[in-house]
Amino acid sequence: MPHDSFPLSQEICIFLVSAGLIVPFFKHVRINPVLGFLLTGMLVGPFGLGSLVVQHPWLSPFTIAEPKNVSSLAEWGIIFLMFTIGLELSLNRLWRMRRLVFGLGTVQILLSGTLIGLFAYAWGNSMAASLVLGGCLALSSTAIVLQLIDQKGQLGSAFGQTNIAILLMQDLAVVPILLLVTLFGEQSIAQLDQTAVSAVTPNNLWLILPLTLLKAVLVLLAIYGVGRKILQPLLHMVAKSKTPELFLATTLLIIVLSANITGMAGLSMALGAFLAGLLIAETEFRHTIEVDIEPFKGLLLGLFFMTVGMGIDLSIIGEYGILILASVIGLITLKTATTSLSAWLFKIPWSVGLPVGVMLSQGGEFAFVVVGLAVHYQLLPTDVGYFMLLLASCTMVLTPLLSRIADRLGAAMEHHRLQLPLAINQAKPQHELEPHFFMGHQANPGLAHTHGLQQHIIVAGFGRMARVLCRSLGGHSVPYIALENNPEKLVIANTEKLPVFYGDATRTSILKKAEIASARILVITIMNGHEAEALVKKVKKLWPKIYILARARDVEHAQQLMNLGADDVVLEIIEASLQISAIILKRLGLSQGSVQHHIDQVRSEENPHL
Repeated sequence: MPHDSFPLSQEICIFLVSAGLIVPFFKHVRINPVLGFLLTGMLVGPFGLGSLVVQHPWLSPFTIAEPKNVSSLAEWGIIFLMFTIGLELSLNRLWRMRRLVFGLGTVQILLSGTLIGLFAYAWGNSMAASLVLGGCLALSSTAIVLQLIDQKGQLGSAFGQTNIAILLMQDLAVVPILLLVTLFGEQSIAQLDQTAVSAVTPNNLWLILPLTLLKAVLVLLAIYGVGRKILQPLLHMVAKSKTPELFLATTLLIIVLSANITGMAGLSMALGAFLAGLLIAETEFRHTIEVDIEPFKGLLLGLFFMTVGMGIDLSIIGEYGILILASVIGLITLKTATTSLSAWLFKIPWSVGLPVGVMLSQGGEFAFVVVGLAVHYQLLPTDVGYFMLLLASCTMVLTPLLSRIADRLGAAMEHHRLQLPLAINQAKPQHELEPHFFMGHQANPGLAHTHGLQQHIIVAGFGRMARVLCRSLGGHSVPYIALENNPEKLVIANTEKLPVFYGDATRTSILKKAEIASARILVITIMNGHEAEALVKKVKKLWPKIYILARARDVEHAQQLMNLGADDVVLEIIEASLQISAIILKRLGLSQGSVQHHIDQVRSEENPHL
């Protein structure tokens, strides 16, 4: 078959080699994979090795001369990323975090965006371009920042939680920013007889924007209303088939369909995917779906970052080196100041707010999306777009260094704060920064998100035994999460709004989503003996400190579970028999002490090795 039948073969091969070899190398030397993809794209793109192909034709198989060949496929990386962001948010989580997310996050975006936009306007950009640049550069890199915080175990700290709250609002802000770019772009195309950057004026902006937003709201409400009615029943029906491939295919269909609906309505396709994620986040299937699509999201997002890297012309550094250096320093300084000031306005101590400002002072991955779209619509000249992409890239490359500076700065300021009189240290409220701020401790937490759970209990399986246990834990306000891969057993959990999620507890990725690393106890009530044994073996190997209580069919099974690492085992048949014996003996008039002594003796005889 001729080579022309596979127009993407060379590009895809180069990408897979990069994903399988080059990027792992960057990770080995502690460079974030996102930056690895960016640098790889810069290396193999038309401004890297591609520029040497004419002099050295043998380099041709190792370069991508036309990034447009893969750009349409790469755009799905952002669509999948927006879907997973929707999964992470959920309406319930947003409401519990509303003060810091919608308050602090909004102030940070408006303050940073306004100042950046004013600087952009002062440098001769149009009003539309200045609004776009201010909005996108006010955002930080969610992918890099959260990974660095997670690697250092800071997610549960006040520093980590404040970063998360601001990043959540920044993720939400992507939606209106994309709407603005689309709005400005459509106006530019509609008025090609005028200068593109001047197509949107202060006079027509306030008329066009409300109409576009109204259209967007109507479309989103329609999708939300229909999706909320059909998504959960649809996923239940597919899950009953117990066919992982069908479940994955249905998930991909939901993402693609929702993205295309908003695309056909003239809105961003990523917006539709985001809404689909938001809807699924309210169901018990979110953990399994998040794990299933992770490889697709990772690969497509990596391809997206590679295409971004391919579009960066490094020759600009030689031409505008001093200006780029000054812009990098200026952006980091400005965002550090505005973010820290925003945190201070919300009574967050400087020992937390200033390090957060440093940590979030870089540009974000969505700057590539927004700037690329703005260049496509001719809102920004190509050279200005390249400059902004290079500025965002440079600040992202510096994020690991900024993280170390933030850690040292926070430690120094906290040490200094502790030396101050106690009365000064008591000047700020801390309730917004405690771990329960993200957990939302409550007797009946519903389908709450597991992110941030600490010292909780994980129940593997949701049969009758687990149901009674979960009700007891919920009645005593003990944080827990249950995992069950039989959708029919989730009906009762849904009715009572118990935190029971669809997922196979024997999968490592599902256990990680349940925050097993910070859990106190794992209770295994799985009926399948082989699965229970495999789960005990896996958990003891990966998380040896967690206490495991397992259910066993008989003495032989119990002994096997103990040998594999279970700390305690309950034999269901024997325990039921003992309960019946206890009731009869009490009915016959024996004292409570005598009955308990008899039960303990029988239990010891029936379980001599346990």
